[in-house]
Amino acid sequence: MKQSVALFKSTYIIFLSLCLIACGGGGASTSSDNKGEASGILSAPLLTSSVENSRINLSWSNSFADEYRVFYWRGNDAPQEQLVVERTLTTAVLSSGTYTVIVEAYDDLGHSLFSRPETVEVP
Repeated sequence: MKQSVALFKSTYIIFLSLCLIACGGGGASTSSDNKGEASGILSAPLLTSSVENSRINLSWSNSFADEYRVFYWRGNDAPQEQLVVERTLTTAVLSSGTYTVIVEAYDDLGHSLFSRPETVEVP
C-alpha cells in the first residue's frame, strides 16, 4: 500500500511538473501580451466603452485568450459579430439607439468566457 501511494505521488509530481513547463511556468503574465500561452488561465474580459462620431469604441482587459469575438446589436436586430486578436475594436458608423455589447474570450482548446453585457447609447 505504501509503495502504491509513493508511486502515485511520484507520478503526480512528474505530471504536474510537465504541465507547468508546458504552460510557461504556470504563473500569470504581467505583460500586455494577449495570447493565452502566457498564463494558461483564461479569464472573463472586463469591457469598457465610449461613443464617438456614431461609433462605439471598445476595449477590454487581457483575458489570456487566443482570439476574441465581439457581439453588438440594437434592440431586436440581429447581432453583428467581429473576430479580433487585439483587445480593442471600433465599430462601423451605427444608427442611433441603444446597443448591447458582449465580448467572448476563447482559446485554441475550445474554452470561452464572456464579458458582462454592456449597454451603450449611440446618439
